[in-house]
Amino acid sequence: MAVFGAGNFPFAFSVLGNDTGAAIAAGCPVLVKAHPAHPLLSAKLVALAQRALTEAGAPAATLQLVAGHQAGVDLVRSDGITAVAFTGSQAGGLALWRAANEREVVIPVYAEMGTVNPVVVTPGGATRIEAIAAGFVGSYTLGSGQFCTKPGLLFAPAGSNAAAEVAKALRAASPSAHMLTETIARSARAGLVRLENAGATVVDVVDGPAIGWSAPAAVLEAPINALRKGSELLEECFGPVALVVEYADHTELARAVTQMQGSLAASVMTTGDSSDPDAGAVITLLAPKVGRIAVDDWPTGVALTWAQQHGGPWPATSAPWATSVGAGALDRFVRPVAYQSAPSDLLPPSLRAENPWQLPRRIDGVLVLPEGTL
Repeated sequence: MAVFGAGNFPFAFSVLGNDTGAAIAAGCPVLVKAHPAHPLLSAKLVALAQRALTEAGAPAATLQLVAGHQAGVDLVRSDGITAVAFTGSQAGGLALWRAANEREVVIPVYAEMGTVNPVVVTPGGATRIEAIAAGFVGSYTLGSGQFCTKPGLLFAPAGSNAAAEVAKALRAASPSAHMLTETIARSARAGLVRLENAGATVVDVVDGPAIGWSAPAAVLEAPINALRKGSELLEECFGPVALVVEYADHTELARAVTQMQGSLAASVMTTGDSSDPDAGAVITLLAPKVGRIAVDDWPTGVALTWAQQHGGPWPATSAPWATSVGAGALDRFVRPVAYQSAPSDLLPPSLRAENPWQLPRRIDGVLVLPEGTL
């Protein structure tokens, strides 16, 4: 497997992360590409992992490192590679996806790419807009806005004064937006200008630190009729920047949401209890557009759980059914094979009638647990 690690999480999701771990756990050797933002760290982490794998008795060359842009392209085109996992920008992910699909033997690419990640405040939720605004600021400025699950677009009921409340919360938080690389800092500043040029108005901005790579933290607002397919208002600004839009009714909200690209995650902010009459309709509206919906919670960050779905409709990911985080991530690196009319002793151990590995299995659709399993 070829793995292209993330630049925004050098320790957690770069050369060592869920992609690399899931592929090895599924039984696949991995060729991982060093990220250009932290090449020396990439090499050091792989060396540590290689030592640990050797001490654990793993096969030789279970994990290897390559570096350089052309090396990455060659990796995807290599006959020995049978799948690709990628975390990063839409441009980078689509380039690898195209390269994989131009091979003589096409291989799957599991690319997790940039998204806007909308938040919808229901009419009932507007009664606690001050608290929601503070939570929104905390989420979209977390890590200086460098999370792939950063919420970037807030839909609020007309008259809720949401943009002003977010601006007040932003000023109170006064985040110090240090960016991981000079390129990310430059891109965040350019993204803010791009949103203004597309019709958004800056409500408030907190300048970044005077030293190092930094970007301003900002909140903007725009009229909902400006959200049209192809508009840069619907594109991700990777950094501590968010857009607030007000909607008059559910019909207007639905029209705007249908213009959006697929996202990794969304949040629905309700009255805070199960009595909100609009929550169900908003959840139903968002479900086709995202891979995960948080109700009265924020999407920033992920958990390594069985229930995690860190994926989403195109172009949030290139494989909407897959997750790049959680136990389900292993499914990307296995391929189903059916054995028909084969005697038990010719089957892989996991399929033999005597079940030597004592696995839970489904037989004719019925779950059968090994003897002694609770």
